[in-house]
Amino acid sequence: TFIVNLSDEDLQRFLKTSIAVEMDSEDGLEEANRRMPQIKDHIVTLLPTKTSKEILSAEGKNVLRTQLMEGLNGLLSTGRITALYFTDFVIQ
Repeated sequence: TFIVNLSDEDLQRFLKTSIAVEMDSEDGLEEANRRMPQIKDHIVTLLPTKTSKEILSAEGKNVLRTQLMEGLNGLLSTGRITALYFTDFVIQ
């Protein structure tokens, strides 16, 4: 679960989200577990660059999903993330 400030200018808004991923191999899963600090850092660095308006719609969530998958796959060498799911997504 991640809780971050969003970059809205009018109000201070927060995003609370949980993310689950599917990997293409057991080796990729092992590598992802070893690189978890880098993965979490990428997520908490990307999320606060978004505004609530950008990620409130289904299209915005899909763009964010794609950006996260591309960034996280760039960190991995032995496996690939094949799907990323938001299992919790609350903006306040």
